[in-house]
Amino acid sequence: MRKLKTKKLNLEQINEQFQEEIRSGAERFFFYLNDFIDDKLDAAKQKFEEMIVCEEKCDNLKDKYIQLLFKEKRALPFLVEDRHNIITSLDKILNKYEYLSRYLQIFPFKIYPDIREDLKEYNKLNFETINQLL
Repeated sequence: MRKLKTKKLNLEQINEQFQEEIRSGAERFFFYLNDFIDDKLDAAKQKFEEMIVCEEKCDNLKDKYIQLLFKEKRALPFLVEDRHNIITSLDKILNKYEYLSRYLQIFPFKIYPDIREDLKEYNKLNFETINQLL
C-alpha cells in the first residue's frame, strides 16, 4: 500500500515541476521576445540561452512524466492518452521556442516595423496556448 502512494506522489511531483518549469519558461520567453521585438533586450544571447536550458529541463521532466504515466497505468486509457497528447503539444511549442532562441543567438536581426505587431501577436498567441494547455 505504501509503495503505491509513493509512486502517486512522484507522478504528481513531476507533473507539478513540469508545469512550473513550462509556465516559467513561457513567461520569460514571452517577455524576452517582446523586448527583442521592441529592440530593448540587453544581453540577448544570454537570455535566449536561458530558454534553451529551460527547454532541456522540460524535456527531461516530460520524459520522466510520460514514463511514469504509462508505467503505472492508473488512469483509464483515454485519460492517459489525453495527458500524453497535452504534454507532447506543450513540448512541441517549447521546441519551437528553443529553435527560435538558438536562431536568435546565432543570427540576431532587427525587426522591421511592418511586422512588429504581427510578431507580438504571434508571441501572445503562443503564450496563451501554453496557458490553456496547462
